[in-house]
Amino acid sequence: MDYEWPPFMVFLAATMELPSLYAMLDPLARVNVMAYREGEQLNWHFDRSEYTTTLLLQAPQEGGEFIYRSNLRSERDPNYDGVAKLLRGEDPEAKSLKLSAGTLNVFKGKNTAHCTSPVKGPRERIIAVFSYYPRPGVRFTREEQMGFYGRAV
Repeated sequence: MDYEWPPFMVFLAATMELPSLYAMLDPLARVNVMAYREGEQLNWHFDRSEYTTTLLLQAPQEGGEFIYRSNLRSERDPNYDGVAKLLRGEDPEAKSLKLSAGTLNVFKGKNTAHCTSPVKGPRERIIAVFSYYPRPGVRFTREEQMGFYGRAV
């Protein structure tokens, strides 16, 4: 799949109910592929972009479930109490999905807290994260690149 393939961006924009989407210009942040080995996981977080697009390239033997809580916060309400409740494991609306290799996952990453459970077994969980924005020309600042990637280009 070509990250900048126009039909894919049209499909994603329709999925997100947006008039259009643009590929991120940042050479470090536009596409990331991450691997999680046995015992590793992704901790709870929100994303910077409104929508998140991931493609699971390889599922682990066990574990590595996608755990999420939709609409936990909004632009007007950071819902600190709700976030604390989620982090304590006390939110009954948190859900878990066991994804298969090839699963395309599109969700509101900015308002959906999400993490993964620890990977179990020798097979890594490998996931690609694609960054698209509803406006053209988005790039990280030098400081953001250093913070996320330890280098700037």
